[in-house]
Amino acid sequence: MNIEDQKSLDSQLKKLERFVLHIPYAARSEILEEVKIEISEIHQTQNKSFKQIIAMLGGPKTILDRLLVKRGLPKARETRNVGKVILLSILGIFIIGGVFLYFFVQSFFPLVEIDSKDNHISFFGGKVVLKGDEQGNYSYSNISYNSQKFLGDKVTGDLSVGGAIVHLDFNQAALNLAKSKDALFHYSCKTHNDERPEVDQKQGLYFHLNQFSECDIDVPTHKELKIEVNQGSLNLQDITQKYSIELDMGHVSITMKDPSILRINVTADRGEVEGNVDAYTKNDSKKESIIHVKNGRVIFN
Repeated sequence: MNIEDQKSLDSQLKKLERFVLHIPYAARSEILEEVKIEISEIHQTQNKSFKQIIAMLGGPKTILDRLLVKRGLPKARETRNVGKVILLSILGIFIIGGVFLYFFVQSFFPLVEIDSKDNHISFFGGKVVLKGDEQGNYSYSNISYNSQKFLGDKVTGDLSVGGAIVHLDFNQAALNLAKSKDALFHYSCKTHNDERPEVDQKQGLYFHLNQFSECDIDVPTHKELKIEVNQGSLNLQDITQKYSIELDMGHVSITMKDPSILRINVTADRGEVEGNVDAYTKNDSKKESIIHVKNGRVIFN
């Protein structure tokens, strides 16, 4: 018998031993030795594994019952690892108890509550309260910190822009554009990196947004817009000046009270263009804007 066969035989004998742990050691050893001889002889004459041989003979209990009854001993019964069962039971009780305790405590003392209206953060049912300002700074007793990574900072500004073009470039951010009531560029942003527009009097205004930012921007109507959207959301509300949009893995929504003011030329490599498309793309306006969809979705409302 080779090494692999011996390992397989030993493994099967250990499984059989679980059924005779209730009888004395000497009798148990004698019975297992008899089984070993019997299945080894069959293994030598037939091309079957020891597991297959045991199944062919009726399974562990049938094989052992025959030998036990012959010796006047109690029939075979499988004995499981009692210690493991007890350990798993105790662990289960602790897990169930912990879950119950968590929800019980939460029902009376919420661990964290955020009040965005009053700009407060409460811990442990109000036992600790952090009071914040509009810039995302919070303090408690003599400890203060900036919650920029958690809530974001609010950045606002009003700009007079030189040049004819406004560049808007944003990645994984949300941008809402509306018509400015004056000649200024107004912005109000909630960002994580204290993003501010970069002004170049020759090139106009360049405004870049990083991920997890949200901006409301009012643009003057006499400025041309060049917008790049990468995995972001862009909403245009009554924007009537000339613009071009490059959309890659994002979403653009366009709303105008009178779509006939501006004709929009849309080309799409991959993506969806839906809504009131003809009103925006097939009117007689001589003023034209361009949207190029590499991969994304454009909705005309």
